[in-house]
Amino acid sequence: MTDRFSFIDVPGAPRDPKVESVSDESVELSWHAPEDDGGSFITNYLIEKLDPDTGKWVKAATSRSPRCTVENLLPNKPYQFRIIAQNNHGSGQPSEPTKTVQTNGKIRLT
Repeated sequence: MTDRFSFIDVPGAPRDPKVESVSDESVELSWHAPEDDGGSFITNYLIEKLDPDTGKWVKAATSRSPRCTVENLLPNKPYQFRIIAQNNHGSGQPSEPTKTVQTNGKIRLT
């Protein structure tokens, strides 16, 4: 007889984060759910931005779906974003960061 174990853990990293649109003070993002939800329903996504002044990742927004508009950004500043999936067991690893975007409405790839 074989025992079956079910491991419950934090989710994996969300996949393929993309900037869908850019305005002067906001960015619309989309991504794909992690391949591994950790055996528990994804309860939330934490969106972080790379602060252009400090170079540190800081919370920018939360979302329950794999899409979000990040608001209250500074005009004419470069930003990158990453997504962290959360379940009842905690926060997983962050996604790869998005390409750098400039909040003047033009996407600038780095």
